[in-house]
Amino acid sequence: MRRHVRVDADHEVVEFVARVRVHGRATRIHETSRFTRVDGMWVYVDGAA
Repeated sequence: MRRHVRVDADHEVVEFVARVRVHGRATRIHETSRFTRVDGMWVYVDGAA
């Protein structure tokens, strides 16, 4: 995880980089994701690359 920002008590933003191998080739995914709390559980809303 690169960055974590609490917007308010029920909304957060997380920036991450994931490194994986696909068919032997290294690649990475870099995303900034938004989450919201629903009934006490964090739920993924959307993300931007």
